[in-house]
Amino acid sequence: KLLPSWTEPFKSTFSSSRYEVVHISVVEGFFFRLLKRPITSSQKQGTPSDQWDRTLTYFDENVEELADFRDALRMHNTLTGYVFLLDGLGRVRFVGSGKAAEEDVEKLLEFAKELTPEPKKRLGGGGGSSSGGGGRVG
Repeated sequence: KLLPSWTEPFKSTFSSSRYEVVHISVVEGFFFRLLKRPITSSQKQGTPSDQWDRTLTYFDENVEELADFRDALRMHNTLTGYVFLLDGLGRVRFVGSGKAAEEDVEKLLEFAKELTPEPKKRLGGGGGSSSGGGGRVG
C-alpha cells in the first residue's frame, strides 16, 4: 500500500478535526463502468467503516475529460496513487505520488503546518493581524 506511507504520518501528526483525509479512486473506461457494483463493493470491503464517508470512487468513460483532469493535476502515471494537500480555498499546495520517502513526508507535514499556523494569543487589546501565507507546491 503506497498511500498509507503518506496518510498515516499525516493523520498521526494532525489528529485535530481541522484536517481531513479523503480517498478518491478514479476508474476509467466503459468496461469498468459495467463492473461498477462489484468494484465499489470490493473497495468498500477493503476500506475501514470509519472511512466510508470520506471515500469516493469516480467512474468515467469519457477518455478526453479524464485526460484533461489528469493533465490539470499532473497525474500521468495511472499505476500509482497521488496525495494532494489543499489549502482552505481548495488550491493544490503539495503533490506526492507513489511510496513516500521520509523527506517527502517531512515536506508534506511542513507545508501543512505552514497552511494552518497555531492561533497566537493576544496580550492586551492590540489588534495585530496575522498573515497566513499560502503553502508551496512541492
